[in-house]
Amino acid sequence: MKAARVLLVGVAVMAVLLGIALIVALNSSFQTWAVCRALGERKGLAGTVEKVSAGFQRVTVQNFRIAAHGAVLTLPSLEAELPVLSAGLRDRVQIRKLVAKGWTLDLTHATDLAVLTSPSGSSGTALSHADSAGFSLLSSAYAADTAAAKTAEKIFHGILVELRLPVDLSLDGVELDGNVILPPTNGNGSARANVVLRGGGLAAGKEGSFTLDASGAKPDSGALTLHAKLVATMDTARTFSRLGAEADATVSGTKIPAGVKLKVDAAVNRTGAGESYSLLVAGPEKQLASINAELMTSASRISGTWKLDLHDSDLAPFTFGRALPTFAALGEGSFETGTALREIHATGQLKASADQLERVRPELAAVGAMQLTADFDVLQHGESLRVEKFNGI
Repeated sequence: MKAARVLLVGVAVMAVLLGIALIVALNSSFQTWAVCRALGERKGLAGTVEKVSAGFQRVTVQNFRIAAHGAVLTLPSLEAELPVLSAGLRDRVQIRKLVAKGWTLDLTHATDLAVLTSPSGSSGTALSHADSAGFSLLSSAYAADTAAAKTAEKIFHGILVELRLPVDLSLDGVELDGNVILPPTNGNGSARANVVLRGGGLAAGKEGSFTLDASGAKPDSGALTLHAKLVATMDTARTFSRLGAEADATVSGTKIPAGVKLKVDAAVNRTGAGESYSLLVAGPEKQLASINAELMTSASRISGTWKLDLHDSDLAPFTFGRALPTFAALGEGSFETGTALREIHATGQLKASADQLERVRPELAAVGAMQLTADFDVLQHGESLRVEKFNGI
């Protein structure tokens, strides 16, 4: 009996301690402190939050601000409905509702995108593969080479293969409404665009559908509107079998009262042999560019075709005043490469011209105007280039 009483007392004490721990964990002040501490421990990030409140079925965030590499995100409020314990203990993120409005993403002083997406980053503050613990959606696209070589070899396994989530995910509904501030161009002021993303239905065995609407204007560049439909099909709660996007963009203004339109269709599909990719960019009267490719997993090869009929005037209205080099490219052909991306075999016909390359990089000003007309068959392997056929001027 004495042992039973001791056991009961022990259980009661444990229950009290667990209750206290639960009360503390559900306390908004404690949650806010924990999030602030976590933000402070992340190198390269500077973040603050006024209030975090997480219950069993709902999470709310107020006045959140985070800065990284010059980009600053301010979020007045965020509300998410999901089973919090299931997300934290069982890695099941079942979002019934996600709403964030009035946010601002300021890219005025952001560093170059290549730095932000680099595995190491020029500043050394980006997360390494080990630091991310596999959380990055595209983290495995780089595989280690042999230890003796001590070099890293890029291995392309496929977009959908790499897009494997670290948790089971479902998303019934999302509504994001905010603004993006773009950097100044050519000495002119910054541009502001309103962005609205709505949709849902994303879950294992289902296709999620989303709409993206964006609009912005600059006095010297006209007004830009974008409407896009985004779809994603999940075969499991962590993997995708298809991604697709259909976007229509229009620019209008005093200089182009009739408006200029651009259409972009892109898709990635899993196939029996690997994956297929397609990209089409079209203007109102012609196709500007198209790429179709297939990844053959068993052969570790990627092959496809390309076609161009593109001029700088086709894209200039959509750059928000950023000056482009003058160029023209007309041609078509095919390509093939291995998944290690160490060699590429390209064939085709191309007629191209370019000038004012200093608009891309100042040091290219000395290059001057260039013209090329060629029927080619070339193979690049590492730093060597073998020309099977090149008829051109």
